[in-house]
Amino acid sequence: MALFFNIRLVFCACLLVTATSQAQPQIDSLKLKLQGSTNNTTRAELISKIAESFFLSARYDSLGKYGIALEQLAKQIDNQEFQWLAKTYQAQAYMRVDSAKFFSETQSILKICEEHKFVKGIAINCLGLGSRLLTLGKYQEALQYLTRGAKAITAEHDLIGIKSDLIRTVSAVHHHQGNYTEALEYGLESSSLAEAHGDPIQVLKSYLNLGGLYGELASEENGLGTVSDRQRYQVEARKYMKLSYQFSKQYASKLSQGATAFNLGSLYLEIHQHDSARQFLNEAIRLGKETSFHELLSNAYRATAKLVASDSGLYFLDLALHEADSARNPISKVGTMLDKAKIFFNEQKSLEAERIALLVLSDAKALKLLNDQRSVYLLLYQIQESRQNYREALKYYTLHNQIKDSIVNEKNFARIEELKAKYESELKDNEIRDLEQRAALQQLQLRQKNVVVAGVILVTLLLVALLVLFFRQRAYRQQQQMLQIENRFLRFQLDPHFISNALVSIQRFMLENNAMTASGYLAKFSRLMRQLLEYSRAELITIEEEIDLLKNYLDIQKLRLKDRFVYTIEVDEKLLITEQRIPPMFTQPFVENAIEHGIRELSAGKIDIVFKTMNESLQIIIRDNGKGIAEADHAGKTSLSTKIIQERMNLLNKTGKFPIQLSVNSGVQGTVVNLILPIYL
Repeated sequence: MALFFNIRLVFCACLLVTATSQAQPQIDSLKLKLQGSTNNTTRAELISKIAESFFLSARYDSLGKYGIALEQLAKQIDNQEFQWLAKTYQAQAYMRVDSAKFFSETQSILKICEEHKFVKGIAINCLGLGSRLLTLGKYQEALQYLTRGAKAITAEHDLIGIKSDLIRTVSAVHHHQGNYTEALEYGLESSSLAEAHGDPIQVLKSYLNLGGLYGELASEENGLGTVSDRQRYQVEARKYMKLSYQFSKQYASKLSQGATAFNLGSLYLEIHQHDSARQFLNEAIRLGKETSFHELLSNAYRATAKLVASDSGLYFLDLALHEADSARNPISKVGTMLDKAKIFFNEQKSLEAERIALLVLSDAKALKLLNDQRSVYLLLYQIQESRQNYREALKYYTLHNQIKDSIVNEKNFARIEELKAKYESELKDNEIRDLEQRAALQQLQLRQKNVVVAGVILVTLLLVALLVLFFRQRAYRQQQQMLQIENRFLRFQLDPHFISNALVSIQRFMLENNAMTASGYLAKFSRLMRQLLEYSRAELITIEEEIDLLKNYLDIQKLRLKDRFVYTIEVDEKLLITEQRIPPMFTQPFVENAIEHGIRELSAGKIDIVFKTMNESLQIIIRDNGKGIAEADHAGKTSLSTKIIQERMNLLNKTGKFPIQLSVNSGVQGTVVNLILPIYL
């Protein structure tokens, strides 16, 4: 299998999960409308649209909550279709957390939707089942569900986006099986639907799919077609991958950006531009870690192994196998194990190479991965030839060529060229019609604007002048107050002694020739500095980002204090930590006080931090076993920290939806800080 892979995004990739995505502003807008609506039918429609956006964005952790809310409203208004949709979204919420329950619940509600010919429910459930079966390598079952879902949608249904996803996933199934003609045919059809729908996220997903497909056709390692064929497909792969990368930067989340960066890095690796390949693969690994995208990390580590020496290559391949296990993706494991076998063969360890190759061949046959079977046969041929065992070598070489001929032959390439030409012709026709429609619309708009523009301009200028004068004065006063507190807050964030001592501790590891540990802590320290600068200027950050900052800070403090304390961070399962946002950096100053004035002198210090939901607020409890505030509060340090936090609280309480509350209880056995913050979505 070549390095290029078809990622089912979005969404965030691609379906997108961050606030930078095209989907997030739409979701935020729907949430605002939901807050202002009192009509139950309207509220049900809005919740249905929010849940659909989360589903198409692969944000399954949010589906359960909205599915339950939709079901409650559907019962109140006695709407059966909304009830079926609610059950559908609740079933999809189990996609990544409980496969058995996912399949059971989804198949059950799919049966109900088909009995009542509820097309939207059929399409969504079939798309969910097909996508999950694809990742498990159950291709025929996946095709059956995906085809059922696509056929259920006709021209009268406003479900073009979902149909594009269904057909694109059909393309992915054929791609994994090495059926390139079918994969390209469905991929181009999905792209046409996405472009007609006009949703940039759908276009991004279709372009990402086509980029991976053309990339595999162009792969020198696969040796498919002639050199001229591969050069032409390489041009197509580069075009779609660059478009995907640009779209992901503009519309998508870190998840999608990581997927598109990986594909570009793989392409540059194939054409031996190693510096560019390393740049994009490093970006993919960074984003994969930030988003816990295990499938992306597996593929990115596997690609990186080709840029380093054999020993380091085996290290990266072991990382890739670990991430493939975390992603529960047997397909990625097959390709990675094959790469390990090739490294052993190149190091003249043919027995180990043969052992791994035969295991890979068994798995590739079970998963019906023709490309991987072909690559294994080629490696086994090379192994037997190196041993001068020509009879076995001829057997494996014949099997290799049989699969190669079945995957790509002259007839298939002719069909691929025909599909490509047809798609480009349709694209040009659509562009011409689009330009004509835009020109006519612009002329009409200009005529309408000329009638009222003069009066609107005069009135607008007058209003703007008055509003600017009013708001400029008020904003200036508020800004001065905010900057003054913010600057004091920033200066107080980290004691200079902490920074100095942390760097000395890292230097100690370097002097002890413990480079790996020093490198790890230096990376944590660098990330902590970047987080402090970034978050301290943000109005809101996610709960997950607040927790991540605390972990980095506590790990550095443990290094500085030579592991004389331990810490725990407990998070309420009801919290949606990737979505719910809070004012930043309220917790760190209290943790710093707990260390510096509570447990610093102890040999067995302990800090416990709890994040839990409390109505519509977040309760944070910070507990230490130090000597307490009464003994620790000297030289005014603790009071200064508390005073700065109080100033921030007073300012934010003027505009926040709920007041921030703080209480500190101290005794002989330590200090407990209880902080209550409002939660924003």
